[in-house]
Amino acid sequence: MIVCLLLYTAGSAAGALSASIEQLIGFRGMQALGTGGVLAVSTALIKDCFQGRMRMKILAIVQSMGVIAPMAAPVAGALILRTAGWRDTFWVLAGIGTAALTAGALLQESRPKEENCGGGPVHAFRALLNAAEDRGFMLFLFTAAMLAAPYMVYVTVSSYIYQNQFGLSAETYSYFFAANSAAAIAGPAVYVYAAGRMKASEFVWACLGISLLSSILLLEMGGLSPWMFLFCFLPFTLTEGAVRPFSTHFLLNQKKEGSGAASSLINAVHTAAGCAGMAAGTIPWTDLIYGLGLIMAGASFAALAGWIVFLCGSFSVRGVK
Repeated sequence: MIVCLLLYTAGSAAGALSASIEQLIGFRGMQALGTGGVLAVSTALIKDCFQGRMRMKILAIVQSMGVIAPMAAPVAGALILRTAGWRDTFWVLAGIGTAALTAGALLQESRPKEENCGGGPVHAFRALLNAAEDRGFMLFLFTAAMLAAPYMVYVTVSSYIYQNQFGLSAETYSYFFAANSAAAIAGPAVYVYAAGRMKASEFVWACLGISLLSSILLLEMGGLSPWMFLFCFLPFTLTEGAVRPFSTHFLLNQKKEGSGAASSLINAVHTAAGCAGMAAGTIPWTDLIYGLGLIMAGASFAALAGWIVFLCGSFSVRGVK
């Protein structure tokens, strides 16, 4: 984790000093490598340090950051740019990285030294391959990650929808954006509340149903007003925020060993799905709301198909099936 935090902090500081767009892209790559490593290690640490319901609660808190951060970052960046230049945003990130590095240095190793497998990059790659060979693990991960794509489409296009299609000011848009972020925060709390009251399979069915309903409502009524657009998308935000810690808990529980490899795959697949969603959001849709609704419906049906195949096939994830 320390190495990843160093990489992120150095990339942030170097980005602030970059002299060309090529350098900036390269240093952003350094940031991404560091961030990806921190996400994987932190998730693995939770598996090593907590058990049972406490792990569920901690995962809900940590995973909610992955939902909230993409929504809070544009707002925070806009606030910084009101009084400072773009380079200052990277200095702020470098400061955050320094604070995280300081906190990370205080952490203790979560596993006994004799249990650390070592082996370098080759061994790590083999561990990833071994985790990916678990078909039940990968199918359940795919099912959950599908919902990340529409969420990132919203992050990509919401400003254009609120400001260009509905004619709102940037300040008013930020209020609508914040309202949706509140639902993202509530999602993990919904998961923790439902965990002791619903079976895992019932929770999945409920989430998929809400996701499909939200996409249909958005397609039919999302263009009527900014309030209607918000209310149609809010259930999906809530669902996506609940599904991620839910799925991560059971996927980590599937692997008694190799928690680092499992954590890396979980975060990589969710990130890939989010990137695919952002790419889909850049398609020149004639109506961005309709495009978002179609992507939501497509991702929901893909997740539903994956879930049905999971239930009907010879797949298994401990605690789910």
